[in-house]
Amino acid sequence: MIYVNIRTLIVSIILNSLLLAFYYWGGMKMARINDNLNSISTQYIFYNQKIYIAIMTDSKRLPQLEMIYDAWISNFIKKSYCEGVKFYVRNPINTSNNYIKENFVCIKKLDGDTSRDNLISKLHNAISDFIYKTRADWFLRLCDDSFVNVKSFGRFYSELAQTANPHTDRLIQGNCIYKNRRTIYYIQGGSGIIFSRFSVIN
Repeated sequence: MIYVNIRTLIVSIILNSLLLAFYYWGGMKMARINDNLNSISTQYIFYNQKIYIAIMTDSKRLPQLEMIYDAWISNFIKKSYCEGVKFYVRNPINTSNNYIKENFVCIKKLDGDTSRDNLISKLHNAISDFIYKTRADWFLRLCDDSFVNVKSFGRFYSELAQTANPHTDRLIQGNCIYKNRRTIYYIQGGSGIIFSRFSVIN
């Protein structure tokens, strides 16, 4: 009887050890599979989300436009996540740069717009184009003296795509400026403001 109990105990220990090893190995393997699936999911989200860039400018700023085109736009428009870069102006642009020539938008001025260089009308026109003429997920508003570090932007955009859903999250991000002992604050437009599609529509 004692012999049987010892044998049963030994068999039980062996079986339990095998089960623990199986669950441990299986758990580790499943964890690796989940990590790979999460990585693939992140890459899918990143490469399938698009961003639309609207640059507030004017025809008299043509030398500046040609400079930023050479500096970063020419590289940015080649990225898989770029939906397009448009230039919002009050008057037509005459340039030998084919991309600028084909992508400037003469705005329709809003009644009562007294903002500097009609920036309100430009933004209104850009938002309308973003909503009705593109399926882009993100909207980035820039001025013509803004510089985008294309190499760093990919990392920023990847993190943004992982942390926010542009179709359900009301996200507006930019550089906040504070006034009156931090009682008043606003997002400074010159350095760029990024909007989720949900925030633009709502």
